[in-house]
Amino acid sequence: MNGDATLIAEGSATDCGGCGGGRAPRTAVGYDEDKETLWLVAVDGRTSSSAGMTIDELAVLMDSLGAWRAMNLDGSGSTTLWTATGGVLNAPSDGSERTVANHLGVFTPGSGLARHCPTGWAAGWGSLDFPGASGTTITAEAGSTVTGSMSVLNTGTETWDTTATKLAPLPRDADSALATDDWATTHRVTTVDATTAPGETGTFSFSLRVPDTVGSSSRFEFSFLQESVAWFGNSWGPEDGTLYLTVVATEPVVDTGTKDSPTDSLVDSAGGTGLPHRDPAAEELPWARERLTPSCAALPIGGWSVTILAIALARRRR
Repeated sequence: MNGDATLIAEGSATDCGGCGGGRAPRTAVGYDEDKETLWLVAVDGRTSSSAGMTIDELAVLMDSLGAWRAMNLDGSGSTTLWTATGGVLNAPSDGSERTVANHLGVFTPGSGLARHCPTGWAAGWGSLDFPGASGTTITAEAGSTVTGSMSVLNTGTETWDTTATKLAPLPRDADSALATDDWATTHRVTTVDATTAPGETGTFSFSLRVPDTVGSSSRFEFSFLQESVAWFGNSWGPEDGTLYLTVVATEPVVDTGTKDSPTDSLVDSAGGTGLPHRDPAAEELPWARERLTPSCAALPIGGWSVTILAIALARRRR
């Protein structure tokens, strides 16, 4: 297999002369001289709690572990350490696993997951239920907070859960100006309200902050993800930028003592863009189209008797 820098050669750490740039998330593999211990190392980086390592610092680390030969592998957002029993053990800098073509896998006898590629996460629309909603637009008083929900059809093959199936703003892992205090974080909105099996409709309840200036509008682009597994856009789901709402700020309503008129009911937006209100059973949604399923096959090690030590390291900023 290939890598872009030799870290340890016959027991000696190498000096690549500053190759690979500054500190960043890093991935490395190494083994001892007797070929009895294999180290798989993921170093977190580009976060508020972890700066990462340079290539030379990674070489020193592998040397300190006792590696006789070691190599640097693809890093940055591709740095991910996963086990069948523990899932993702490090903190990928993209916020979740990145879809990449090549992986280094270690397989041992026994039972495990039937499929390791995150290809079953997908969604199709049911309806939007917000006060002042018409089509894809929500109209509300400037500076106010609107609370409602959206119903979403699980068109994939994986079950959604109330712990990790989340609604999140775009761009991925970026703070949103429409965040309210009841969001999980400024870059994660909420989780699905209840466990939702494939073919069932799940509900996401949340709030949005309306712009302060009367007449202004904000576009709320969003996607879904299974935290630490995959963004739906990397699986079978809608691509980034496909799903959005528009929040429009209006003049504050003056209380005249009369009963408010009912809000307009949600209607289909045939031919429109963004988030049309459709019956997902009535037509095939563009983001629910069938795609080829990647093939994931377990390969035997063949003759090796190794002890696997998987290490997830975080180098804190100073």
